[in-house]
Amino acid sequence: MIRFKQGQVCRWRPDVGFELDGEPFYVVGVNYVARYVCSNFWEDWRPNEIRRDLDRIAEHGFNAVRMPVHWEYMEPAPGEFRDEGVGRLTAFFEMACERGLFVMPWFLVGVATGNYDISWRDGQSFFAEPMVSHAARHLRTLVGRLKAFPNVLCWDICDEPEFYNSLPGADKLPYDTERYHDWVDRTYRAIKEEDADHAITLGFCHFILLRNAGMDVRRMGQTLDTLTITAYPKQMDEDLINGFRSNWWISWMACLYEASHKGVFANEAPGWSDCEASEQNIAHYYRVTLWSSYVNGSKGAMPWVWNDFDESIQHLPPFDKATKELRFGIVRKDGTLKPAGLELQSFGQFVAKFPPHEWEQALPRAGVLLPQSHTLGMHGYAYALFHQYIFLRQAGLRPCHVWPDELDRFEGRLLFVTNAGRLTTTQWVALCDCTERGGTLVASTRHVAAPFNNLFGVTVEGVAAQRNDVVFSNCAPAFKACEHVTLPAGGARRMISAGRATVLCEDGAGNALVTQCASGDGQAVYVSYPPETMLEHIGPESLAAHGVHALFRAIAKGAGVQPEASCADPRVELDLRRHADGRELVIAVNHSRYPVETDIRCGDSTIPVKLDGCGVMWETIKGA
Repeated sequence: MIRFKQGQVCRWRPDVGFELDGEPFYVVGVNYVARYVCSNFWEDWRPNEIRRDLDRIAEHGFNAVRMPVHWEYMEPAPGEFRDEGVGRLTAFFEMACERGLFVMPWFLVGVATGNYDISWRDGQSFFAEPMVSHAARHLRTLVGRLKAFPNVLCWDICDEPEFYNSLPGADKLPYDTERYHDWVDRTYRAIKEEDADHAITLGFCHFILLRNAGMDVRRMGQTLDTLTITAYPKQMDEDLINGFRSNWWISWMACLYEASHKGVFANEAPGWSDCEASEQNIAHYYRVTLWSSYVNGSKGAMPWVWNDFDESIQHLPPFDKATKELRFGIVRKDGTLKPAGLELQSFGQFVAKFPPHEWEQALPRAGVLLPQSHTLGMHGYAYALFHQYIFLRQAGLRPCHVWPDELDRFEGRLLFVTNAGRLTTTQWVALCDCTERGGTLVASTRHVAAPFNNLFGVTVEGVAAQRNDVVFSNCAPAFKACEHVTLPAGGARRMISAGRATVLCEDGAGNALVTQCASGDGQAVYVSYPPETMLEHIGPESLAAHGVHALFRAIAKGAGVQPEASCADPRVELDLRRHADGRELVIAVNHSRYPVETDIRCGDSTIPVKLDGCGVMWETIKGA
């Protein structure tokens, strides 16, 4: 338990995450709303019940809570703050402080499970005057009252501002991008002018990655002190909550948001309702997500939510329509932890023993180019980037996302360009420069530009619909593991003929499928039928066992990039870290619902592994 002292300040460092008195710590907390009301417990204030909840949260070993601060209750008229409400807010911080809990408030609540519109808004835009000035004043006032508490974790401007659009008169999606980002900038500055010490974030949901919501992810990353993950992956997968794709979603977002160079943690993930899945399946999802997010750079986890709502309010709005919202809790009515809560508790014990800032990641990096259009939602190509991330992790590589205007500073040996978004001619020239400097460029995009033929040493013949499955055939010796790997029919394919390029793999009809061409001090590899697109729709367990990772492993080896640890089974995600004292930490995460029995090779060591479905194993070994 943390024993806070007056004058302490929790700060954020992108490379290590949160720290107190210069000592980094990993957040293992939970979102909190009282079970007896949705979700404005400030208005229905029952301090004894809240104390009991905070006691239990602390007793289970968690170190932080995130909670909503309802705008109109705290400020019932413009500039008029409710003393009773602000007093209850400070009392909450005091209660949490006494129990060794950090607090992360999210402000400007208009939607928090239910709708809590601000009546005096009178249908005006949240992102225009006078509401922007009202929001800035609200934030300055409350932050000014709270900033001296030593258990302030960070400030969250607003949770899921994309859902403001559901309120009467509010801006509709997609938001006006300039207007929205002026709101982000001004609310950020309002807090920073009042408190320069604590980090500031904004809890937007993964929803904005899947469509153009007018919210520019990169611009938010440039403004905010850190990015956070709010995500519910079942929305992107027709499989069970602990299915293969669902189990990768949160960790991909951790990896993706590292492109902001600000660090990342999960402020509302994992989480799922046991109205739609068994407690055990949700626990399996928690386990894989927590460990895989740790492996992929997340600095904390705060699931939604602490407790189920009480059945006595299930007939009231919003629960009469939002039926699954009642059962997201990690603790039962009797106070015992559900299996998901036990997984969170166990994970917290692991990170206390192996804090990530003490262990340097040892697996090699692989750059992944982000199309500039990603900044306004990924539209139809989010899953292509997502699947490419999975394949790289299966190949033992550590993806590192790169923006086009950062290419001149990219120093990695491998850079992948997926079948996602269009690149400008200027960006293609920058990719040519990467190979000239000795890098290996790997492209599976169907989009071409003037430098394309010369860069890849091929002649583009055109685009053809692929009516038959594509089977890797006649593979070069270094690519023999790809032989018979099959990609489903149904996509468009860039037809090429090799000129200067060497054909590494053909399809069954003898057409060039994978080519390689020297370029300056480096090389350019082209895959003419994009696996990250064509495998989007196969079943999750078929994807889990698919052999396409062998292609990525062979390409990496050809570029002189070989992971020091490897696992032959593609269902298992592997991580290798080194401590300054010479120890190595090996972590294996089974993303499949089915058991796995395999071996992990790490240097001269072979570690037999037997993992349950969604199982995790870790072991420390003496380094070389």
